[in-house]
Amino acid sequence: MKKNILILFGFIASFMLGACAVVQAGAAPLKIATIDAVAIARNSNEVMALRAYEIKEREALNSYIQKAKTEISKEKDKEKQTAIQKKYVQTYKSKEKTLQTQIAKKSNAIDKKIYETIQSYASTKGYNLVFSKSALIYGGEDISGEIIKIINK
Repeated sequence: MKKNILILFGFIASFMLGACAVVQAGAAPLKIATIDAVAIARNSNEVMALRAYEIKEREALNSYIQKAKTEISKEKDKEKQTAIQKKYVQTYKSKEKTLQTQIAKKSNAIDKKIYETIQSYASTKGYNLVFSKSALIYGGEDISGEIIKIINK
């Protein structure tokens, strides 16, 4: 872990030194922005709606499991219990897989929208680089608040 952090720090330091060399050579100064990906996700209306949807669907799956348990417990014949359980397990697995697919598809669409919003905003405002706050020790202007406002419009 420490080795990875040192490698990352070394990479960032090398990059920043290279950027300083470019600036000193007469090129336009770099304009660097940072984003807090966790804050953006936590404050995104779409992410919150997706979480609420997932909770609701998981509650429905839990209700389905309770229904299955009740039906199985009412049946006295072991063979019929096994058949009922098999039917419920197959249906549950199908519903779970469908839910996971839906969540992943919606999550990917949200991620893409956020990424494109960051790119567009940075380009419009003249930023040369955008780093995650967790990857940058010092510097850069935090644009997370602006990104949150844009994606929640």
